[in-house]
Amino acid sequence: MSKVDRLTNQKWTGVIALVALAFTVFRYWVTLSTPFDEEHDKRHLDVLTWKICLYLIVSLLLFWWYARKVEPSRSDLVLYLIFALLIVSVLTLAYTDVYKTHGIVDTSTQKGETTRSTLDCYYFSIVTWTTLGYGDFRPTESARLYAASEAFVGLTFMGLFISVLFYLLNKIGNQEVSEMKKRDATP
Repeated sequence: MSKVDRLTNQKWTGVIALVALAFTVFRYWVTLSTPFDEEHDKRHLDVLTWKICLYLIVSLLLFWWYARKVEPSRSDLVLYLIFALLIVSVLTLAYTDVYKTHGIVDTSTQKGETTRSTLDCYYFSIVTWTTLGYGDFRPTESARLYAASEAFVGLTFMGLFISVLFYLLNKIGNQEVSEMKKRDATP
């Protein structure tokens, strides 16, 4: 198989994975827009936990795949950014589903009521992922372990994302510099 064929196959693999991730994001939005059903959602939680683990494995494979690329291109960089954005979206939506099932405590009210609003849970998921922790919402007792794992995953993911991003930028920059030197050296 020639180098061009391998690159074409890699691009198609990337496009298929992007479509699958985009479909997953869409499916989560549709699922989260349905009303809360406690009996169904409690049974759904075990499956959701395994899905989160699967998404974590996929994201680690993504980092490994891009980090081992010998000659990345600008299109690889764009694909990497889109992949990373979709994986963050899928993971935060998965955690949103967990928080919708368990509920989160709205500390901005006097009574500290538990809410299962999709937007509030998604907001809490993003704040937890980025480890901001504004304090206007907090996890319920049953969701604390999930919130802690999301904060750890978010912190680790962002570190891996930034290191691979700068690795790719460095490799692409070095390739462009060597190409310019070759062009300047030829009469």
